[in-house]
Amino acid sequence: MKSSSFKEVIRLQFNALMMITIKGTLKQKRKLLARRFRQEMLFCEMGEAKLNEQGNVDKYSCDTTTFLCYISLFEYLMKKSVQR
Repeated sequence: MKSSSFKEVIRLQFNALMMITIKGTLKQKRKLLARRFRQEMLFCEMGEAKLNEQGNVDKYSCDTTTFLCYISLFEYLMKKSVQR
């Protein structure tokens, strides 16, 4: 075998292997995209009720103000009843 024909055979085998690899990768990607398409839904396709169901309001301690009240409820009600 000549050196040039040996290089040609190796080049052809490498190209064939790369084509098999590329086809396999494309097949896997297409299957992944098809599975995602079946399972996922766009927000624009969801109904209003479904969107509201998914919503969540974050609550932080800085959003509220706490006041300490030292008068008990019993004392407050007693004062109200005496005033009447």
